[in-house]
Amino acid sequence: MMYLGDKAIEYLQNSLSNSDAGESSHWKKYNKNFDYNGRTFSGLEGFGSFTKYSFFIQFFSNILQKKFYKLFKNFLNFKLYLNKGRSIAKNQNRIFDLDFLRQAMTLSFLEQKIGKCNSTLVIGDGYASMTSLLIESEFSKKNYIGKS
Repeated sequence: MMYLGDKAIEYLQNSLSNSDAGESSHWKKYNKNFDYNGRTFSGLEGFGSFTKYSFFIQFFSNILQKKFYKLFKNFLNFKLYLNKGRSIAKNQNRIFDLDFLRQAMTLSFLEQKIGKCNSTLVIGDGYASMTSLLIESEFSKKNYIGKS
């Protein structure tokens, strides 16, 4: 059965305490404190980073990322993916960090080598950097989000 909108949120919220026979010990450890109170998430742990926006941190992060910008400057739509990632980070009040930059470089590389896709499957996206970028940039027509 497919749930959309508020029904999907309600289903997920009601399923938080359900055990998953396929869940690895790694994710059991990192999900043990996860909660959603109807408005906000708490207890998020795992891979990737989520650093709240700070002008100081973002300024120095941009300086350190410049070498990557040069490396990918001639790749297809790299600037588009870079700008979309920055916009997503800004909307989420977080730093445009190496996770976002890596996702922008990955999409640019994939487009350069194989073109855009009809569908994508994302497994284990941490803080949803790749998923957000796929949706915002319309890299593929359909995105599937899996659980690692």
